Amino acid sequence: MEMLQFMAAPLVACALLAGITAYLGIHIITRGVIFVDIALAQMAALGAAVALIFDYETNSVAGIVLSLLFTFGGALLIAWVRRLESNVPAEAFIGVLYVVGASLVILIMDRAPHGAEHIKELLVGQILWVNWSEVLRGAVVFAAVGLAFFLFHDKLYSITQKPETAREHPKQVFAYDMLFYALFGIVVTFSVRVAGVLLVFTYLVVPAMIASLLSRTGFLMKLLICWCVGLLISVIGISASYFFDLPTGASIVAGAGILLFISSIYKRWKISSLQ
Repeated sequence: MEMLQFMAAPLVACALLAGITAYLGIHIITRGVIFVDIALAQMAALGAAVALIFDYETNSVAGIVLSLLFTFGGALLIAWVRRLESNVPAEAFIGVLYVVGASLVILIMDRAPHGAEHIKELLVGQILWVNWSEVLRGAVVFAAVGLAFFLFHDKLYSITQKPETAREHPKQVFAYDMLFYALFGIVVTFSVRVAGVLLVFTYLVVPAMIASLLSRTGFLMKLLICWCVGLLISVIGISASYFFDLPTGASIVAGAGILLFISSIYKRWKISSLQ
């Protein structure tokens, strides 16, 4: 009962994060742009770092606006480079965007008071100390983004499933790609401030990877598996953090990695048993 009272807000925050990132993760895995999430998360962190330089708190209005602006800039670049994939893979551009963003954060934080602490905060977040007002704000934002994804799902998923469409209707695909990555950026911006870059990346990628391992069926089944996995790793990580006095974000990431390893072994065993 004591754990539930102390960990209720972090658990609900993780559940909300797992809920919205499940949808995004399936798109990312299918598109093969695995590092787009961590690149956009790094751009959001860069915006937060700039806010700190100007003495704005990361959770202030100015801090959120700066993070959104940098994330939207990254989204625009990613949508644009997808049109150049015939020459260079989009993943290469995304990797460069990530390392440049990370380097800029280090350069900025090197000049900021307590820069090392801020870098750690941007990486691992403060999910343990999230309050109910932040949870409510995140719920409203994620609900609005989720509604937008629901309204445009058919077009977005069609582009994800059939990348060759990009060559047939480049302008239309660019517009929908920009919409997808901009909505993605909103989710990342509001998530990184609380959960940190590493935890956001984990929620986006690991549940979708496990869903792809366990199911070859349609989108809805994969989405349900992602939700279940996200909730499971949240409960495991937060429980381990509480009972063993471990960092919460790192516990969730480690739990996700273990669950992915177990799923891989199960998938391999299942394939071997059918041969």
